[in-house]
Amino acid sequence: MDRTQKSLKLLAVFAYAMLALGLILGTSYATLIMVALLIVAVVLSKQAQDDSALLPVIGAQVLYFGVKLLDVVFSVLASIVTRCDDWFGSEPTAEDLMNSWVSGNSGSSDGIETMNEVFDFIILLVSIAAIVFAVIAVINLLSGKDFGKSLVGKIAAPFVCNKEVYYCANCGNAVKGDFCGKCGTKKE
Repeated sequence: MDRTQKSLKLLAVFAYAMLALGLILGTSYATLIMVALLIVAVVLSKQAQDDSALLPVIGAQVLYFGVKLLDVVFSVLASIVTRCDDWFGSEPTAEDLMNSWVSGNSGSSDGIETMNEVFDFIILLVSIAAIVFAVIAVINLLSGKDFGKSLVGKIAAPFVCNKEVYYCANCGNAVKGDFCGKCGTKKE
């Protein structure tokens, strides 16, 4: 394992820590940091000419943005249901409708509040599951196991463009063509 691959593993561990921190504390900068980590990981994997080294970082991204996407979907769904309840709960005037859209205030009923609480609970459970997956992924990374065979690796595999990488038998560098770019050894 060369220095770039070690750097990518370290980046992946940091990405999983950021995932947990962002989901637990709701850090507003967590999304920006996750995107920056992804960009750095892509650049490093291209430098190493090994897309499979990108898999652990992609795993953290898939978990984090999957939870965030589910949160957005539930928020939109709750907003739609709340608006419908406002509109159909009483006979609103055109001015009432306009004010409810502009201000975002609504006199939502107990059923709407219960639905929002259920959505929040589901997001909490999914966040906890993502954090558990992140802990398992970090354990796999640190123990040196093949990440592609881990649970998170299998989840993230469709998001990585995998091509088979040949490593030089002499120096261990990734070989792009028929000869090693570092030591000149012919690809076997």
